[in-house]
Formats: sequence, structure tokens, C-alpha cells
Amino acid sequence: MGAAVPGPRLNHGAGCFREPLHVPQQKPRHDRNREKGAQLYLLVCSKIQIKAGMVQASNRWWEEITTKGMSQENLNIFHSNLGVSHYARMAWDSTQSFGCASYKCPNFINTVCHYNGGGVEGGQIYKMGPACRRCSTIGSSQCEGGLCVL
Repeated sequence: MGAAVPGPRLNHGAGCFREPLHVPQQKPRHDRNREKGAQLYLLVCSKIQIKAGMVQASNRWWEEITTKGMSQENLNIFHSNLGVSHYARMAWDSTQSFGCASYKCPNFINTVCHYNGGGVEGGQIYKMGPACRRCSTIGSSQCEGGLCVL
């Protein structure tokens, strides 16, 4: 898991960095200083389209579970030292809301997602079982692609 992007360099209004950052290309980032979970992804590339940058960010976060994995003793239990924090934020079943945005700057795309809920150290990422079996607990009776639809 990467360190948070230094705050003074970030221009929140424009979505761009005021001065060049020396960060590895395509490195996922997590902001630990926010009350709600936030994930940042900086893609250093001037030729990629913004939609492709957003897809790449979400794919990179989701791939943590396959590239870093989880041992059988930690299966489905979140521990920040496992290096799957971005995946866990996306998969956490009690997340109540989330929002993402991307901003294309001249030489990079900055993607940020905020999550409300989940990410509790030692907590269960999701309850295992048949898809959509608990849709009624959120007031839904519709299931599409294994997900409850509101």
C-alpha cells in the first residue's frame, strides 16, 4: 500500500498537482488521513483517455487480491498489513455509499474514490454464501449479476 500523496502539493479545486511529483507510475495510493476511506490513483500518461484511466485504476485496486493474495488464516478478514486495502474497500459488503472522480491533467490522470463504511481492522470483508441471499436486508428483491439491485 502506497503512502498518501503530500497534501500541500494537491490543488483540490483543479484536481491537478501544482508541482511535479516524483512518484512511481501507475501506483495506487490510499489517503489514511480522511474519515471516510479514500483511494487515489495517479496514472502518469498524457495519451490515455480519462475513461480508460478510471477503468485502469479500479482494475489495479481489484487485482490486489490476486497479486498479493491472502493466506488461509486471513481469508476474508481485513488486516492492513496484507497489502489488499484497495481491494478490501471495493469488496466490503457493508459499504453504504461510494463515489469516484477522475481529472485529466496535461501529463497524468488523477482518480479518487471515497467509500463510506468498511475497512475495519480485523473485520470480515464480506459474508460468504450464495449470491443475493441477503438482498431483502437492504430492501431489494432484485438480483443482477450476483449483486442486489436497489
